[in-house]
Amino acid sequence: MSDIDDLASALDDLSDADVGDNASIVPPGQRPCPICGEHMQIDDTHGIDIDVCPEHGVWLDAGELPAIAARARSGERRSRTRMIRNAKRDGKISGMLLGGWSLLLD
Repeated sequence: MSDIDDLASALDDLSDADVGDNASIVPPGQRPCPICGEHMQIDDTHGIDIDVCPEHGVWLDAGELPAIAARARSGERRSRTRMIRNAKRDGKISGMLLGGWSLLLD
């Protein structure tokens, strides 16, 4: 068994574990950073609420790492990456077209 398989197995075990919800202790958006004590922001870009301190990084609650791993295994990120790539391409095309018109009209 490889290290990747061991990690995947451990993450599956964590996702099966009965974990509590931290929202009952400190509501999201009011959680302090363990380092500086400032309120952390909530990032839910991928459908999982992740606590983020702009200066000190990401802090995961119980069950969030297995959820992120499951999302990564599902391939959803690849399709989101494709959407971003297409949006960038479309933006470049629009920029070239509008830029060309602005040169002609100036």
